[in-house]
Amino acid sequence: LEKLLLPFASKDSLRPQLQSFFVDKNNIVATDAHKLAILPNFTQLSDGIYQFNKLVKEPTTEKYIPYSDSRYPDYNCVIPTNNFTAEKLMDISGLRQILSAAKKFKLYEFTDNPAKKVKFKIGNQLYAVNGAFFLTVVTLFTQLNCKTAIAQFSGETKVISISYGKIKSMLMPLVNEGVEENSEILDLTDFFYDEN
Repeated sequence: LEKLLLPFASKDSLRPQLQSFFVDKNNIVATDAHKLAILPNFTQLSDGIYQFNKLVKEPTTEKYIPYSDSRYPDYNCVIPTNNFTAEKLMDISGLRQILSAAKKFKLYEFTDNPAKKVKFKIGNQLYAVNGAFFLTVVTLFTQLNCKTAIAQFSGETKVISISYGKIKSMLMPLVNEGVEENSEILDLTDFFYDEN
């Protein structure tokens, strides 16, 4: 669980509820407000917010520590409902290979820096997302043995929803000014295709 969700948790100690994960009867959720992971609840944990032991100032022997000092954000309000402008299949295996190679051979720098983007064009719309965040999402689906996933693109908010069955993830795109003509930005358009 930690291996899957910790990359989605916030590193900001001023937002401790986002350094945690949320459990309800159906889902396990982690977000840092830029990327979101939703997994089906396969645990025996009670509903609530749990801190990762790694992020606690005084670690204990418990793997996950209940956290009751605040409320977890309503993750349902960021999930677009029926306003997707496009839907594509995403080649998770291919993306993982190209992103891993780019990282390994230092062809692309994966950092939280918003200037480090990857891009893809879906129809007439160009999307740009943080490269490190995109790699985190692709890694989640790879760890869950997904070879493909469905990517849905929202026209209004430009939120990108990626899912495979009950496994979901969302990414907030970045401003894409200057992205079209910038050849230094890794273009991943070829890894999104129609189902047919």
